[in-house]
Amino acid sequence: MSKPILSQKNECSWITTDLFLFSSLFVVCAGTENKLSTLSDLEQQYRTLRKYYESCEVVMGNLEITSIDRSRDLTFLRSIREVTGYVLVALNQFDYLPLENLRIIRGTKLYEDRYSLAIFLNYRRDGNFGLRQLGLKNLTGKLNYFLVTYIFLCYLLQTDPEVSTK
Repeated sequence: MSKPILSQKNECSWITTDLFLFSSLFVVCAGTENKLSTLSDLEQQYRTLRKYYESCEVVMGNLEITSIDRSRDLTFLRSIREVTGYVLVALNQFDYLPLENLRIIRGTKLYEDRYSLAIFLNYRRDGNFGLRQLGLKNLTGKLNYFLVTYIFLCYLLQTDPEVSTK
């Protein structure tokens, strides 16, 4: 732990120092707290998602990926390594979630006060396409997760080596 850099009157100065050191090691970005709310324009929804998370390595808060259509390039999500809150993936139409480098979801804030990872309703109503693969191959630790059964999903979660969910 860092020592305070100011006088002892400022008890929180070491937090600032640690946060500065942490943020200089990783690209840190703010998370969101919109849950299932979306912008009126889906183009703007995608641009906002990209703006928030392009080159981001640590999401301080929640990672919410909602209402993204199937033609969007989501490779910018590959840089994310850690999320301090929850991860929500819902109401999307893409087939692959490129979070290959995500290692930990801390779950300091939970979706619906229960889940660190929530994935649901990621397909088009007519059933022609939807989420087929989760790129969460480096995710470790125990999770409280909510996953609705999918007709397309080929690869689920394997966070515990003793449990296979393929």
